[in-house]
Amino acid sequence: MVVAKRKRKKDVVVFGRGLALKVARVAARSASLSEAVAQIEAVVAALPRSGHGATWAEVGGRLLAFLKGQVARPPLSVFGKRGNSKLPFYTWSVVPLFTCAGKGQCAGWCYSLRAWRYSEPFWRQVQNTLLLRFFPDMVADEFMALKQNITLRLYVDGDFDSEQTVRFWFRLLAMRPDIEGYGYSKSWDEIAAARDAMPENYALNLSSGGRVRSVDKATMEAL
Repeated sequence: MVVAKRKRKKDVVVFGRGLALKVARVAARSASLSEAVAQIEAVVAALPRSGHGATWAEVGGRLLAFLKGQVARPPLSVFGKRGNSKLPFYTWSVVPLFTCAGKGQCAGWCYSLRAWRYSEPFWRQVQNTLLLRFFPDMVADEFMALKQNITLRLYVDGDFDSEQTVRFWFRLLAMRPDIEGYGYSKSWDEIAAARDAMPENYALNLSSGGRVRSVDKATMEAL
């Protein structure tokens, strides 16, 4: 269910929480790309094609066209470009909750869900989650094409879901020492497991609100 509310921006729609969580779960947990496409397609088909719901259906449809191989490029920019005083850097985000290996009580007040009021931030999170899972080479190509000497905040939304994902980003950052990478994370076990690959150009801020992990705060601070 999509509930529209009058706002200044035409594409503002409050995505029904249950529906949004379903799509996020599909993006992060589906067993295959074909399974993800089928379930997302069913959601998009049910969205209204006029009024406030039109933008949600249109952007979701463009994402599906890419996932089906009908177009070569993803519909939304993979990395957010710095554009305001709150985000004066480049950014990478995926869907929250279902990618957050260390989530705990923070799941009850996750600020990332606020972005789901708008179509493009929501679909970009879904897009990037699927890209990382099923098109990692495309993510790597987009990363390597970033401008020189920038600051990149990894995971404004979402988090490292596995040691494999941590190593993926550490490997890319090591290949681009001109990029200053940083982020907040509750995925302490996953990061600690990849400590041998941590590049000098990545700074980690420990994030509170996560569940107890096998690695403690002192160990993380020692990194």
